[in-house]
Amino acid sequence: MTVPSQLAPLRRGRRLAIATAVAVVIVGLDLVTKRIGEASVGLGESRWLIDGWIGLERTTNSGVAFGVLDGQRAVWVLLVVAVVGLGWLARDVGRKATTLAGLLPVAAVAAGATGNLIDRLGDGRVTDLFAVGPWPRFNIADSSLTIGLALLLVQAAAVKGPDLDD
Repeated sequence: MTVPSQLAPLRRGRRLAIATAVAVVIVGLDLVTKRIGEASVGLGESRWLIDGWIGLERTTNSGVAFGVLDGQRAVWVLLVVAVVGLGWLARDVGRKATTLAGLLPVAAVAAGATGNLIDRLGDGRVTDLFAVGPWPRFNIADSSLTIGLALLLVQAAAVKGPDLDD
């Protein structure tokens, strides 16, 4: 029985190309929304769609995702460790992934890290724009990192499976 070409697994090179394209699009969206936010929403200004719950509020921080470690010098050490770790993870997952779904979480994490790193290069700060209730302000890169890491954890748990010896 033959499998229709659209259902057949993608070749490794094609999977990598698609995952890379997805990452580039996410980085582009992140940087564009940050520049639009900087041009249209003043620093500290809020524009609410649903009063106090969903809207735009431009802030900056020198921390990592969602402003964690804002103002701490340890951020740069953490960023170097994260870049090295992500490089290793991307190489490892890239070699082992047999499906596009296996690569997309790595693309999301890499895109999030790249978007915030590019933004940080100017003044050491990252622009956050989106506001949802009491949650810390965030940007597309933060969301991409969070979703990608969550999917990687789900994949890791699914591959490992439950440990029946415990």
